[in-house]
This record gives sequence, C-alpha cells and structure tokens, in this order.
Amino acid sequence: MSKESSAKPISLEGVIDRFSFRNPDSGWAVLKMIEAHTGKVLTAVGPMAELKEGQRLRVTGEEDTHPK
Repeated sequence: MSKESSAKPISLEGVIDRFSFRNPDSGWAVLKMIEAHTGKVLTAVGPMAELKEGQRLRVTGEEDTHPK
C-alpha cells in the first residue's frame, strides 16, 4: 500500500531572509525566503548551503505542508 503525496509542483522567486540550517559538506540547507509577489515568508529545503542571506533566488520543486 503506498501513501499518496499532497505535494504540488511550484516555482517561486524571492529573497533569502535567513537560514534555519545549512551543511556546507553536503550543500543541504533549510532557509526562510520572502516570496517576491506576495511577501509571504516561506521555507525552502534543498542543496542551497552556499547561498547567502539577502540573495535573490528562484526555487522550483514541490510544495508540501510539513507537520512541524
């Protein structure tokens, strides 16, 4: 039995507000970004550890809701 994912494809642009976690060895990071069109603060997760706060970025991936 497989669990269905609620993830939806998404592409967003914004500015990095701050990092919650980053691992320079693996490149993995969790960051808060301010979405350009709505001003919402969103969390992005993935290989982004070499980026810096204040940097503008575009992320593509899947939108999902995490229980935490």
